[in-house]
Amino acid sequence: MDATMIKNALKVAKWAAVGVVLVIMFGLAGQSDYEDAVLQEMKNCGAYSELSEAHPDWSEDEMIKAYEAQRDAQ
Repeated sequence: MDATMIKNALKVAKWAAVGVVLVIMFGLAGQSDYEDAVLQEMKNCGAYSELSEAHPDWSEDEMIKAYEAQRDAQ
């Protein structure tokens, strides 16, 4: 391989890595927005306070999972 081919391969690899990082970042941002929306829904209907009183040691992630399981079962 000559130097030009190596340069081009490195450019492609660099932009592929940037693309992967962007996809991961957008995925994390979307997940965060979804969790914020679920927490807001929980607070609006009173489920957040009920779950936090019943399970004070639970994290918000655990409360979201329990709330979704309860909501999906109905």
